[in-house]
Amino acid sequence: MIYQTKAKILSDRIDQAIQELAILQLKNPIHPKQNIEKACTNRPGLYRIHHHDDFMSTGYGNLNSRRARHVRVFKKEGKADVSSNGRSSDSPVASKMYDIDSDINNWHISYQIIDGEINRDVADAVMKRMELIVGKENKPLLCAEHMLGK
Repeated sequence: MIYQTKAKILSDRIDQAIQELAILQLKNPIHPKQNIEKACTNRPGLYRIHHHDDFMSTGYGNLNSRRARHVRVFKKEGKADVSSNGRSSDSPVASKMYDIDSDINNWHISYQIIDGEINRDVADAVMKRMELIVGKENKPLLCAEHMLGK
């Protein structure tokens, strides 16, 4: 019983620290919107996808690889990208984007970089929380609420 109580206390402290770090990281400047085809940084962070001026989706991870996956699927008319070895790379968001507007020039991305001082394992938890906060506050059209922060 004592172990479970201490574990719960520690877990709550960690969760609170992740929340505080996420709120702090969301204060970082947002890189201005740019065409989604333009390469961005390979650093981890939170991205936002825009259609014209409408905020449509959010996600996290290695920014350039996430952006590139969305673009690859979009350019395949919203269908999964299948490599020569049979591996599939899908993006439900890109499929929905394509259905809304098939002109890639109308889609943009903005992003926030995660502080490089944060350990990568911790950064993953912080980015998930950032996505959850931004998604719940803004309710972007292409985000499934149950998938935010997963």
